[in-house]
Amino acid sequence: MPVSPWDVRLGLRTLSLSLVTVGLATVVDVVTRERGVPGTAATIGVLPVVPLAVAIAAVIAIAPARSGGELTGLVALGVSPLRVRAAAFFVAAAISVGAGTLLAARGEVDALFPAPAHASDYRPEGDGFVSPRKSVWVDANDQLVRLPAAPAASVPGEPSHRRIGAGLAIALAGLALSLFAVAPVKRSAVRVGSTLVGYGAAQVLAFQLSGAGQLPALLSGVPGALLFGLVLVELSRATELRKPARWI
Repeated sequence: MPVSPWDVRLGLRTLSLSLVTVGLATVVDVVTRERGVPGTAATIGVLPVVPLAVAIAAVIAIAPARSGGELTGLVALGVSPLRVRAAAFFVAAAISVGAGTLLAARGEVDALFPAPAHASDYRPEGDGFVSPRKSVWVDANDQLVRLPAAPAASVPGEPSHRRIGAGLAIALAGLALSLFAVAPVKRSAVRVGSTLVGYGAAQVLAFQLSGAGQLPALLSGVPGALLFGLVLVELSRATELRKPARWI
């Protein structure tokens, strides 16, 4: 597939707009970040929202060509509708895959896999209460006594390969959202909204289940893969005539 001047222009436009949208997300992250509270230091920044930011950038990049008739003109010359938008997709997808790779390399992905809160394990012992998990004992006078820490045990069901799973989930989300954004398929606002809300809920649920040890972290990218498959089905159906064409 040779690269044309049109691809270069559309790709550069998508890249510049992606830098703007990711920059805005970074500003929001910095402004809203809690300071002075232990454990709130940013470890992954805006990397998880990069797929959504670049997908928005791709939509904005294509909009002038759609309203100005350039897309219609290229399609009239025999270029497939998807090929006309290919540059925007590849640029947005490449940025998302890069974000996923960086996320997998950094290693601090615990924020994506929140562990469920532990139930209280205090139990009566002698004239006080003891917590084996916290290695403390509270006597009858409310005095806290630190006990020798027990050897750390592995948490049953803790997700393994979290870094790879998180990076894979972000990369798949980028591929799916980028293709969803540029696909030459007519969708109603309700359909677009329900699809995105459904995907977002499924992705959050996958991360939550992985954090709770109910789903392998490597499978946290399944919602993105399903969305990508859904768009491919839409594209295949868009090339088929739903009814016999009427020639005038």
